[in-house]
Amino acid sequence: MNNRVPPHAAYPMNGSPEDFERSGMPYGGGPSPPEYHAGRPWDGYYSGPSSAQPSTNLGQQRVQMWQNNFITDSGVQTGSQSRATSMMSMSSLHARSHMSATSTVPSELQPELNEEQEMKFQNISRSQHLEALEQLIPLMADEDAVVAERAAHMVQHIAKKDADATNFHQQPMVNRQVVESLRDIIIKNKRGNEKIVRIACCTLFHISTRQRGLQLVAQGIPNAADFFADLITHSWSSKDTSLFKYTLMTLHTIISDRTFDTRTLQLEKRMAVLQTITAWLDMDTHINEKALAIVVETMKHFLKGNEPMKRHFVDLDGLKKLMRIISRSTYVSLLQTAVLILKSIAQKDAERVVEAGAFSVLPKHLSHSSQPLVIATLECIRSISDVKAENTGDILYNTMRLLGSNDRRVELLCAGILSNMVANNKQNKELLMEKNAMGAILSALHAASYAESSSQVEEIQERLLATIQNLCSGHRHDKRVHEALVHPDMINLMLHKLSQMRPAILKQVLLIMNKMLVHPDNVRFFVYAHLNGPYGKLFYVQQICHILKTACNQISNVKVEDVKVVDLISLPLSVLHHLSSDRNLLSSITAALLHPENMQVNNTTAFLPLYLCFSTEEKVQREALGLISSLARHPEICQMLQANPNFCHFLRDHAAGRVPSLAGHAQTTLHLLEQGGGMQGAYNGYGSQPHGYSTPPTRVGYPPVQHPQTAPPPPYGHQQYPEHHVPPPYGYPPQHAPPPQDYDPAYRNPQYQEDMSNLSINDDPFVNVFCPETDAYGYPNASGYDKPPHVMAHQMPSDYGSPECSSERMGTPEPDSSWLPP
Repeated sequence: MNNRVPPHAAYPMNGSPEDFERSGMPYGGGPSPPEYHAGRPWDGYYSGPSSAQPSTNLGQQRVQMWQNNFITDSGVQTGSQSRATSMMSMSSLHARSHMSATSTVPSELQPELNEEQEMKFQNISRSQHLEALEQLIPLMADEDAVVAERAAHMVQHIAKKDADATNFHQQPMVNRQVVESLRDIIIKNKRGNEKIVRIACCTLFHISTRQRGLQLVAQGIPNAADFFADLITHSWSSKDTSLFKYTLMTLHTIISDRTFDTRTLQLEKRMAVLQTITAWLDMDTHINEKALAIVVETMKHFLKGNEPMKRHFVDLDGLKKLMRIISRSTYVSLLQTAVLILKSIAQKDAERVVEAGAFSVLPKHLSHSSQPLVIATLECIRSISDVKAENTGDILYNTMRLLGSNDRRVELLCAGILSNMVANNKQNKELLMEKNAMGAILSALHAASYAESSSQVEEIQERLLATIQNLCSGHRHDKRVHEALVHPDMINLMLHKLSQMRPAILKQVLLIMNKMLVHPDNVRFFVYAHLNGPYGKLFYVQQICHILKTACNQISNVKVEDVKVVDLISLPLSVLHHLSSDRNLLSSITAALLHPENMQVNNTTAFLPLYLCFSTEEKVQREALGLISSLARHPEICQMLQANPNFCHFLRDHAAGRVPSLAGHAQTTLHLLEQGGGMQGAYNGYGSQPHGYSTPPTRVGYPPVQHPQTAPPPPYGHQQYPEHHVPPPYGYPPQHAPPPQDYDPAYRNPQYQEDMSNLSINDDPFVNVFCPETDAYGYPNASGYDKPPHVMAHQMPSDYGSPECSSERMGTPEPDSSWLPP
């Protein structure tokens, strides 16, 4: 194959030598031939002298450079960096792999032959390679070492030409006998003539670069992986480092090809090879990065899916060596492979990866122009993001900067990293808040909320909400978080998320509300918040009661889309308990829970909090009894409870301290029942019990209580509101009283239009009882309307650049990179 680069388009055409000298073009280009034609093939342009080439010494040197016929060096031997794709990449079996960027060195001087030795080569064909190979095979087995070495040199030259052939589909010139002869040379001279062993290994490497040649290697060398694994451990102590390199490259080719069964390679032998090549990483400052990439790629293959090998690599101090490579290297393929190895180890031993310095080394690559490298780095960081460390500032800053990327995968990884790093970590929470991170997080959440729906977008929203939920408490800046969340845009957005009935998002929104409502002053922001839709206005109390009823009808299931049903029951109970501290919301909650539609649970009629008091889950019992302790202040609820002897017995039993977590609520409720309710007195709210989560209930043992289905009375005091306020549903002025029992529930969210309790959540992961077919309320804005805003109405300051900057792509993925995990 011709090594020469075609003429550069910028060079003067049909120019004189003087024109060429004046052009000042660097080496590597050249003048176009006088007879240049666009369709003429490159081969042969510079095969002989041309009158158009300069006659000066400098010109002759350039022409000689173009006319060289030796094998070029891309850096494996000399350590120099090649600036263009090597010739091997044109014909290599792994043209996209790291190995394709590595070529051999210029041919060394062949040994001098005496007359007797020359006689053996007289009849060797100089033009027919196939014929020459047949004649060289017996000479490679000659007892004369010089003759064998000369024959091996010639076979190496033929194999190199064969590997460089432009026609990949033609049959290779080498055959199985050649491979077997080379194998015999290695076996015979392994502990003697290292030079001929190196020539044989180099030849086998060239043969293996084509698929057919690789098959010949497999046929001629049974258990080839074992053969070269033994040779690597042997050649490590050799003075000829090129022998080790050729052996390693051939082994890399073999284990990278799926046609080879490397499972037969024993664990002890794998560990020996891993120990050898890991030790070679100590020489990383003297190794060409492309050759180093082959070493790291080989390590990745040995570590893939093998936990004992990963532990052995860690014990060999391999993590620190990888960190050194990641911090110093600029070669993208090498960096990406090293990061993927880190990720695979971090999935089992994240703390060791962090101790090795991952948080210090990885952040700088988040600004790299290679998007696959950025994604691989983010995946690695996500695997270690739940480990507490001191030096996390750079990770947090760069993650926040990438949160506005328009690459959904990058955005998802960033959201996952942030939610992990702020969970139970006061230091990271404060670091984010000091950088005004809430602005960037809320902007990303609003942007994702009106993006095209998909599982990936939903997961981004869930992770962002989880981050907000973690930022709501546990640090000295939590008040600033609450101030951002009570803005009308965010209040309406949370109601919009509740109306979508997606289990994972429901859980996060309800957790956020629980933490917000711990502060009684925040309750007032939820009184009038509503969404407008085709079925009327939707309020918080209305939707949360619907969520509670729907979850109760799924109580026989352990999970809904990986969310525990017990959480979807206990969280609405807790939120309603907090909201009931407002007297007006107390009346709305009472009316909503007494509505006939919300009393249909598992084919029975029951008052939901009372029904759940007899759950087998202590957490559900605690939240249900806590809500009842507030609802008992309402006269109608108080009368209903007083008329239920089973519940009164339940209260007396737990008030005595049978279950300590229930005793306080039971005593409060008993006291209210004895007093006949408490709506007449001042009602300023009561603290809530701490919330914990465990496994969902498997059954509910309490029989439902039957009581008259009467419309709830108007709220206490008939409060009047300013005209610009929209009153909550259920019975403030008479025109807002609840409809009679036979009303059509089509006025509200379309989830109410049919009983979906018998639907299977396994039919479709995105269409079940928690997910309406259409989003009737659309995206909320500050006025509660359903049209998505073009620009987020509530912008907060952020230290992470302008929206234009935060939405830039990180570069085009490289076509020759692979970031599949090991």
